Amino acid sequence: MSGTSSVASFFSHSSFSSVLFLYLLLHLLRPHIWPTEAAPRSLIRSDYSEPMAKPSVPVLSPTELQALYQVMGAIVGDAGSWRAHHPMAPCTQDSWPGVVCEEVKNNNNDSDMDDDGYGDHGKGHIGDESSIRPTIVHVTRLELGYKPNLTCAPNATLHPAIAKLAFLQSLFIFGCFTEGNASIPPVLGLLAGSLRELSLRSNPALVGSIPSELGELSSLQVLSLSQNSLYGEIPPSFGRLRNLQHLDLSYNMLSGAVPPELGAMESLVIMDLSMNALVGHIPPSLGRLTLVQKLDMSSNALEGKVPMELGNLNNLRFLSLSGNAITGPLPASMANFSESLQYLLLDSNPIKGPIPGFLGQFSNILALSLSNCGYSGSIPQNFVFLTNLTVLSLDRNNLTGPIPSGFAELPHLYSLNLSQNRLSGPIPFTPTFVRRLGKNLDLQGNSELCARWALPQNKTTGEIMKLCSELNGSADSSVHPSSYWPRSPRALYSKLLVAALITLLINLLDGAMSPINDEEKSLI
Repeated sequence: MSGTSSVASFFSHSSFSSVLFLYLLLHLLRPHIWPTEAAPRSLIRSDYSEPMAKPSVPVLSPTELQALYQVMGAIVGDAGSWRAHHPMAPCTQDSWPGVVCEEVKNNNNDSDMDDDGYGDHGKGHIGDESSIRPTIVHVTRLELGYKPNLTCAPNATLHPAIAKLAFLQSLFIFGCFTEGNASIPPVLGLLAGSLRELSLRSNPALVGSIPSELGELSSLQVLSLSQNSLYGEIPPSFGRLRNLQHLDLSYNMLSGAVPPELGAMESLVIMDLSMNALVGHIPPSLGRLTLVQKLDMSSNALEGKVPMELGNLNNLRFLSLSGNAITGPLPASMANFSESLQYLLLDSNPIKGPIPGFLGQFSNILALSLSNCGYSGSIPQNFVFLTNLTVLSLDRNNLTGPIPSGFAELPHLYSLNLSQNRLSGPIPFTPTFVRRLGKNLDLQGNSELCARWALPQNKTTGEIMKLCSELNGSADSSVHPSSYWPRSPRALYSKLLVAALITLLINLLDGAMSPINDEEKSLI
């Protein structure tokens, strides 16, 4: 007892000793209370941890789903068959071919969804609603008619329910309508707030007129209705398409005059109205399209002079008016194209008169075709300074005088057609130049060209002698109308190929035409 009393007496008289005792006691008991270093962390309540995000499933509104079934059914020719073979939602992981769905932020068009946000269709596919939340999506893109996307039935049509896809931004239908009579539904104009790209191309059974309601598509940037069987006039309402950058109505049966309202499409970069039956004059208002780079109005029945206002198109790179009834002279304002223009195709027009000398100032010109224009006089001498020139076609005119001696020095020239004129004098080409061009050099039909034959130091070469003998022996032999594009399948293919190369070149030089990069693949 005396020992115990001594200990008690010690702690009662020393606070320091008491603290030391408690510290030693806790240190000895620690392994039994907390077996590991991490143990105290397990005491934190799980209530304070971040909740795990619930998985989501894309849900399409019943209105859009029903409209999509109608559209797809009209494309495949059997709505019931399409629904039976595609029971899953179109916007899930196994999405329907050619259908793109996206979540559109800040939309107010989901009124047909249930209060819980799922909608009847969504509830059928999401399973346990306590663990899966819906993400409301909308159809934003349809690509139909070519693999790997949905191919079309021969009697396919475009159902008016397409207008109920209120968030649709891009609609591409290629080679789809081949039999029967399909038409462009006017209700497409109801997609004014969303539709940016509309391409209905290569559909031989797409007939009828172009609905004026398409002029209501204020967000539209690309409109391609090429290679169909559309007829009637171009709607003047297109002038309201202020955001349109690409307009292609080529290879149809459109008639009437070119609406002057088209000059109000201030964002336009490409306009192709070729291969139709358009009449009248070229509207001077087109000179307001200051951003346009390609203007193709070839193979129509346009008449009158080229308006001087076209000289305001400072960004123009490609101009084709071939195959019309355009008369001359060309306006002097076209000299403004001296730095921008790369392709000038005016062949098969009764322009007449001398070739304008300002054409020899087009420093960046790549292809110049003035075939069958009734030109007279001599070939401008300054043409030899067109150092970027690759194709020059002056055939089937009434040109006289000698061939300029500098053509053989043009480093990029690979096609020269001077046939069926009245040129005279020596042939100022080197053997190397003749070999380089081969069959792309055509001088036939110039009976006076070798009459006063002369070569330096009287040295003739095999290539030149052969060329000259062909000229003298076959003045009426066939020519190569490489720049004339009549309405024949072979010529059509050639023109499409040229247009493809030109469009590709324009896009490469531009760097980016972002709204239309995908579409350009199918525009040729």
